[in-house]
Amino acid sequence: MTLRTETNHLTVTGFTGDAKTTAASKAKAGRANLKEAKANVMAAKDNFSEVFEKTVEDFKTEAVLKLNETEQKIADYKKKITTANDEIGTIYQYQVDKLEKTKIALMAKLDEYKEEGEDKWDSFKHEFMDDLKNLEKSITDFVESLKK
Repeated sequence: MTLRTETNHLTVTGFTGDAKTTAASKAKAGRANLKEAKANVMAAKDNFSEVFEKTVEDFKTEAVLKLNETEQKIADYKKKITTANDEIGTIYQYQVDKLEKTKIALMAKLDEYKEEGEDKWDSFKHEFMDDLKNLEKSITDFVESLKK
């Protein structure tokens, strides 16, 4: 049996340089990194504003589409009411007018919204969606009452 030994060589390279120069170059690099980070933060804020505005516009577009759908449903029910007898037609006309006023109020609320930050936007969006769901439920309830 033969024993073989291996040797690992360690190479040491020397560093020659002035410590002050190294510290100065690190500080300069640090300032450059800080400047770049600030620019990135500013760009991110700008991007957030663009995304936020786009989100508001997208929401408004979708809400207008839904309100237009409800407007069409209300118009369809108005046509049906004209074929009903006078007493029933009057009762249903009152309900349809109420639905129409609610739809108009929601459209105005949507048009009047001014961007005031993400917290207020979230609050507005949730409140508006609740109101829209209530309008849609009222229309569904109205349809059910027509079937009776």
